[in-house]
Amino acid sequence: MKNHIIILLLNALLMTSVVCSCSFLDVEVVGKNTIEGFFKDYDSFRAAGEGLHRCMYDFYDDEYVRYAEIKGDLVNINAVNADEGILALFNYNITPSYTSSFPQTLWKKGYIIITNANNIITYGPKLKEDFPARTEAIDSIVATAHFARALAHFDLCNCYAQPYNYTPDASHIGIPVVDKIPGFDDEIKRDPVSKVYSLILSDLHTAEGMLSYKDDFDYYHVSRVACDALLARVYLYMEDYVNAETYAKKVMDRVPLTPASSYVSMFRNPHSDRDIDESILRLNGAFITSSMNALCDPTKSIKMEPDPSIINYYDISDVRRELFTYIPESIENENYQGHEYSAICKHLYYKSNSVDYYCTDPFVLRCSEMYLIHAEALCNGPKQDLAGAAQDLKALIARSLDITADEVSLIYSSKEDMQNLIDRERVKELCYEGHRIFDIIRNKRNLVRSAESNSTVKTVNYPDYRFILPIGQLEMQANPNMVQNEGYL
Repeated sequence: MKNHIIILLLNALLMTSVVCSCSFLDVEVVGKNTIEGFFKDYDSFRAAGEGLHRCMYDFYDDEYVRYAEIKGDLVNINAVNADEGILALFNYNITPSYTSSFPQTLWKKGYIIITNANNIITYGPKLKEDFPARTEAIDSIVATAHFARALAHFDLCNCYAQPYNYTPDASHIGIPVVDKIPGFDDEIKRDPVSKVYSLILSDLHTAEGMLSYKDDFDYYHVSRVACDALLARVYLYMEDYVNAETYAKKVMDRVPLTPASSYVSMFRNPHSDRDIDESILRLNGAFITSSMNALCDPTKSIKMEPDPSIINYYDISDVRRELFTYIPESIENENYQGHEYSAICKHLYYKSNSVDYYCTDPFVLRCSEMYLIHAEALCNGPKQDLAGAAQDLKALIARSLDITADEVSLIYSSKEDMQNLIDRERVKELCYEGHRIFDIIRNKRNLVRSAESNSTVKTVNYPDYRFILPIGQLEMQANPNMVQNEGYL
């Protein structure tokens, strides 16, 4: 019942705050009194905070993760089952006219997060005056809003703007920075990437300052550790390796890696073994139909499959290999029994789970990524500590093989060798979690798909305008201040 109440309140909030008929950034001013009234009540305010997590779930599960993977080099798309937008993205021929469905709904859902975060940030301080006994709880919700606003700006910038290092000072065009509830006369325009990142960092440091470290933090909600982890990722994308190293290490010191024995269940049975789970922030999919699950399930109309070449990355005893083979369970249709299927099992829960665990909970942040960020920062930063980077990689490899780090041997003789090892380990550890295309772009690499890829486009050389999305045609028509990405004009 609690879950349904939160969703109903969220829907009411969205209807009073966002107008989707024209520009996705328009705000309905006449509804402001309704919004203000909504936020005068603490229970409604708390429900809005929970609703913000649901907005993030919809964005990550429906849009962001599949965008990063479909556009990368590790999947094949079933042309029979996939819709037009997925195929266009996969084959790098997306146009501004794809406005009402994936992938252009990324824009709309990202700014829905931002709009609702702005409402919480705006009305939170007044609510503390009215409910002083709830100050800590209100601060936590406001911190969540700052985090969510930062995450949405960061993710949207990844999709619609060239990477931070595209120009020396990040002065190239980014996305609109929306850090308040826009007024009717406010002009919404695209800002430089440097300004987008400035807000991202400001929001994360603000959220960090409002939250305290807790040993028993709930990884289904934003925490101080989650702020540190996202800061590590943002600083890595900025090539600020000193700060990336610092914040990644903060997380590594607080969150242990999931042991090999629980690695697969961390994905497929997400509510089990929570005491030894390396999750930092993941999104609760209880009672929600998962788009990623539907895309990857071989017993349904499967649309997205692992490229056959991916299995060659792994040692035969690597526990991560298990997440590429789907074995139908006894409760499934007998036509599937006795067969094995190649599938992306990171998004497929065990169907024999109890109803409470019958869900797909996408990761936003987990500790393994912090080891990889720390390694990359050591490798490329002023220290150029290749031995330290090797230790980070050995920890991940040892866990995946269920051996000790001392038993892992890495061969490298230069920074370039170490970076190649890090890149390979990022593929092995983070594949199908929403990182791949962004790793290619920020490292200024060419997209090179395997000979087994069924895409019509096997190679895209960096730089290329198609590495980012066009602004949707509806947005361009509704907002005269909007500028289209180069190449889509």
